[in-house]
Amino acid sequence: MFINITMKRKCLLILLLALASSCATIINKENYDIAVSSTSKNARVTIHDSTYVLPAKVNVRRSPEDIALELKTDSVSKHYILKSKLSPETLYGNLLFSSFYPVGFFVDMSNDKRYTYGKKIVLNPNDSVVITSSDIRKKEKLAVLPKHTTNLTISIPYINSFYLRPEIVSPRNNTGFFGFSAGLEYYYKDNRYYKLNMSGMTDFFLPIPAVVDTDGEQETMTSVNVSLTRNYRMRRFTLGYGIHYSANRWI
Repeated sequence: MFINITMKRKCLLILLLALASSCATIINKENYDIAVSSTSKNARVTIHDSTYVLPAKVNVRRSPEDIALELKTDSVSKHYILKSKLSPETLYGNLLFSSFYPVGFFVDMSNDKRYTYGKKIVLNPNDSVVITSSDIRKKEKLAVLPKHTTNLTISIPYINSFYLRPEIVSPRNNTGFFGFSAGLEYYYKDNRYYKLNMSGMTDFFLPIPAVVDTDGEQETMTSVNVSLTRNYRMRRFTLGYGIHYSANRWI
């Protein structure tokens, strides 16, 4: 991809990326299927005057309004409220194009495609819960990795902010895109491990990969990092300490 940065092309690029960044409007359909099931046998659910034998896939229309459910078993009849919420595409998808986030978010907020009821609902008539959503799950014990396990981790530092103080000029700061990170984890105990990680990041001004042809002076900031840490895992959290080296450059 080759871009010659002129005023007209820059305005066109901003317009196209802003429209493309409205993730919920583009990705989400007005209607979609929810997988509904129950912990009880011979269960049925009534939604919008339609009754389904569970488990079943129920087609719903995205809306800001909550949905009333009625679960029926051989011995119980129970009512639920299925909550409507903003979809992940609306909340997080637009962040992939953070430079145009306000425009993309405004496009998504102009229609009901921004809402979701989740993808999977499990109804338990023995629970006291009457307001439900796909976020309600049973507590599960997190998997514990056995010792002598080795993991390879790869990630992309997408949005990077820099504040550098070169000796010959005033402090410089900027925010841009792209980078790459890779690490190697070794579990010497079930919940303790060493990690060697290397990463590099830059402040590229476009949120998409492109070859850029510009005139005049340019300013670039980069950072290369290496770290070795000893870590302790506590359920969903990790604590660690170690050594870290960074090489930061301003060109």
